Parts: sequence; structure tokens; C-alpha cells
Amino acid sequence: MVRIYAVNSGVQQRRQPDLCEVSQREPPVERPEPVKGWEFLAQVFTCLSSKLVFSTDGCDVFKYLALRIAWGAILTKLTEDSLDFARRHLERFEDSDFFPRLPAYQAVWADWENVRDRLMSSNVKKLPIVPADSMPVAKGKCSYRIVHQLDPLTCLTYTALAYRVGPVIEAARVPASQGVAFSNRFSPLDGAFFSSGTGYDEYKEKSRQLANNHEFAATADISDFFNQIYSHRVRGSIEAADPRLDEVAQDFESVIHSINAGASKGIPVGPNASNLISEAVLIDVDQLLIRNGFKHVRYVDDIRMFDNDKYSLQYAIELLSIYLY
Repeated sequence: MVRIYAVNSGVQQRRQPDLCEVSQREPPVERPEPVKGWEFLAQVFTCLSSKLVFSTDGCDVFKYLALRIAWGAILTKLTEDSLDFARRHLERFEDSDFFPRLPAYQAVWADWENVRDRLMSSNVKKLPIVPADSMPVAKGKCSYRIVHQLDPLTCLTYTALAYRVGPVIEAARVPASQGVAFSNRFSPLDGAFFSSGTGYDEYKEKSRQLANNHEFAATADISDFFNQIYSHRVRGSIEAADPRLDEVAQDFESVIHSINAGASKGIPVGPNASNLISEAVLIDVDQLLIRNGFKHVRYVDDIRMFDNDKYSLQYAIELLSIYLY
């Protein structure tokens, strides 16, 4: 039940007008009949076809926004720069951490200009994204994880999209200078997503420093992390990093759906591009812990927290569990 109470009697109450006042008012302004949906879209398309230069008045801006809403999703295409980076990356670092290189890549590189032009000619949602091949791989002595290998054209698309959103993901993360998030810092060079290294040694050193200055430590990780990431979470993280990339974020979500044969949970395990995407979905986790005053370091999904009060760390684990639920 919802109830509304007057909480401030000092606010002047609106007086009800009498009939004389109502009769003396100016007649209401006549407003044009609202345009029906299809007629409005037709007007927008007419504006577009006539190469209208949108002005700053409300009408033209509104038409522009409506055009983006109605047709923006089919206008996003891969860029030459992102595809060339994807090729350099896949030539230098393979397409998977778990599988040998597919022979089909030789055919792709032999006809690269035509392949690149084909991938650039269509909207991302119309590209032939093929579901990933998957298989279990032993993890430790008595557990397994599911890993993936992508079709060459699918892998090129996935890698190119990751490269395109990489700068905004890095800009949205806690700055590396703060010594919090060490893994997969985006610094592309010569086909590498992370030219400055993995950051693992720095993560261990910072952990050692914090451990020497605090009495207690707590560790946490996210079970089966990559396979638990929802595609809409990827989209939301990219949009939060830069709202101007909303269309690219939608394309990314669509590509992940197709790679997963329609499933909404999981990103490919094996491609290097997934390491970058996994960082995007943990930006708000780092911010949550910092905002609540916890000293922590993170490497991918491994989180270490430090405090002189063990009950404070218990609260941190509880907070983190609720947030990730």
C-alpha cells in the first residue's frame, strides 16, 4: 500500500480558482494533431533521403534521436583498423589458449583484403557468427572446465569488437596507478591487447605489501567466472563505460548470443579478447570495495582484501557475495 502524507505545513497550498477566474482565462492554445508512428518515421526517412543537416531546434534533434532508436542497431559495422588489429593479434597469439590453430586461417590470410571488405560491408548482426566448438579440459586433479574455439570469421569479429571497446573499458577502470586492478590492462601494441604484461607479478608484490601492513587478509574468487558472465552484463558494462557505444554494445551482446548458440550466459574461454571483456564486468566490483573503504587488490576474478579487523573483512565478503548474487 502506498500512502501520501503532507509533511511540510509551511508549503503554500494551491488555491482552487473560482468560476469567474476560469471564464476570464485566455483560451487554450490549439496544438497540432499528433503524427502517427508510421507517418512520423516516413518524415524522418524523408529528412534523411534529402540529406537534411539537423539543426539544434527541438524538432530536428528529436527526429535524429528517433532515427537512432529506430535504425541505429543496423548501422554499426566493423572498422578496417579493428580488423587489421584482429589479424595481427591472431597471427601472433593464436586464436585460443587451448587448441591448435585452425588450418582455415591460412585461407583467410591468403585472401585477406576480400575477407576484410566482406566483414566491413555488413552490419555486425548480419555477419555469419557460428556457435563455438567446446570441450571439457581438466582443471587440477578432479575438476574440469569448458573451453571454446571459434570459427575464424567469428573470432575475427569478436576480436575486432573487443579492440574497438578496449579504450573505453580501460578508461573506466580504476587507474593502474592506484594499485588495485592489475590484470589485463589494455595497452595495444603490435597485435597485443596487453603489451605491458600480465600484471601478475605486480599483483603478488602489492599483496605482500598490504599483508605486511595489516593483521588480517581475506581472499575470494568467482567460481567458473567466464562461463558465469551474462551477455547483457557485458552490454551494460560497455554502455556504462561510454553511453555513445550503445550500438556497439548491442552488437557485442548479439555476437556472444550467437557464439553460445542462443544462450545468454558465458563468454568464450580461450580467446584473448575474453580477458579484456571480463575486466569490463568487474569495474563496478572494484568501485564497490573502494567506495566502502576496503583495501583490496584484484587479478581477474581473484580478490584479496586486507584489514586490521577480521569482522570488517567478514562484512566485505558478505557485501561482495550479495552484490555478485
